[in-house]
Amino acid sequence: MGDLVALSTLPAVWIGLGPEEIARSLADVLFNTLSLDFIYVRLTDPQGTGSVEVVRSRRSATAHVGDMPEALVALLRAGPTDLPPTMPDPFGEGTLHVAVTRSDVSDDTGVLVTGSSDAAFPTEQDRLLLGVGANQTAIVVQRRRAEEQEHAHREWLRVTLASIGDGVIATDTECRVTFLNAVAQELTGWTQADAEGKKLEAVFVILNERTRQPVENPVERVLREGVVVGLGNHTILIARDGTQRPIDDSAAPIRDAAGKMRGAVLIFRDVAHQRQAERELRASEARKSAVLQTALDCIVTMDHKGRVVEFNPAAERTFGYRREVIVGKELSEFIIPPNLREAHRRGLTHYLASGVGPVLGKRLEISALRSDGSEFPVELAITRNSDEDPPMFTAYLRDISEAKRAERHRNIRLAVTHVLSEATTAEAGAVGVLEAICNGLDWDVGFLWRVSEIGQELTF
Repeated sequence: MGDLVALSTLPAVWIGLGPEEIARSLADVLFNTLSLDFIYVRLTDPQGTGSVEVVRSRRSATAHVGDMPEALVALLRAGPTDLPPTMPDPFGEGTLHVAVTRSDVSDDTGVLVTGSSDAAFPTEQDRLLLGVGANQTAIVVQRRRAEEQEHAHREWLRVTLASIGDGVIATDTECRVTFLNAVAQELTGWTQADAEGKKLEAVFVILNERTRQPVENPVERVLREGVVVGLGNHTILIARDGTQRPIDDSAAPIRDAAGKMRGAVLIFRDVAHQRQAERELRASEARKSAVLQTALDCIVTMDHKGRVVEFNPAAERTFGYRREVIVGKELSEFIIPPNLREAHRRGLTHYLASGVGPVLGKRLEISALRSDGSEFPVELAITRNSDEDPPMFTAYLRDISEAKRAERHRNIRLAVTHVLSEATTAEAGAVGVLEAICNGLDWDVGFLWRVSEIGQELTF
């Protein structure tokens, strides 16, 4: 009975020891308690990642696992009904009576092979002690490995949560803080030591950015309803030192393997830069809209398929189309004259295939088409919108009809002045003026009427 009690107390002795140290301790205790001649202990990792083997022999003080004969290997491989009662002494002469004891905790978690030259071995007392020793060892080793795995998992989880870029706060079911990662500590101004055990609302203070009224903590709803909860927009976090930061966050329940809620986790991040970028984008869009609405020149944007994306008010007035009518339609079918449409399509196809656009970035004079079918001259510049992919193109157009008309009249005046300065007679001057006007206005025929000498009739 004393030996049984001694074996039962071994788990207390093994506190803090690793599997190999436990196996050696068990081998030494059994070896001396049962007056064995040979003992082999193997503890196998339940996950199958390795095993610990220890051997003791009364015949050899230097007995090593690697020196075990094939007879012992065959003994270990034998089934429960095929075990021989004896085996040759692995490290000496003679025959040993053997007992193979396997742990009942799980398959092959632990195995003991013991041998004695005593013909009465193993007695019922011996089997009882061996069974207790094997099972106690397997239970302790399994528990130790489970604790190590749990510790490793907790450490992995701690490192993971500490490393992510968002703030993470975990609470228990009473909404008391149990963990803050480094980002959460920085954003809230609370250290892990100061925050642990405190109510979350004391550590994570949030207000509505517009009304300045307190916002319900999302973790409270998670614990109340067991659902994932996200914050609304315009939420700000008030840090311990009073610093205010706009945040986005969400909270979710923490459940165990049985589905029972064990707490909640809150994940949040500083969105000050995002909010600033959004404000800048809105301001940029407002400026763009103002430019489009007030520009005197036509601004037309086209996508990579040749469809109209933007059509500003100046373009509406110039071409005679409402924006809502032309947006989404093929540009060439509306404002490009029929004789230029095919060239336009070929040019777009060529650019998409090669990235080469001969007209991009250049100032051109070309004919355009109004909704009433009339053609008129425009000055055109086309650029690719650099940030768009697939590419988009913006064209800036200006109706130069008046400018062309003024230029033509100026050229006619210069030509008339030149003719008159060189004419030797009134008749030659008249003919030259008529030719200058017809050429300048692209007239095919011109007539010049003059008053007769007596002033009674017109002649030509």
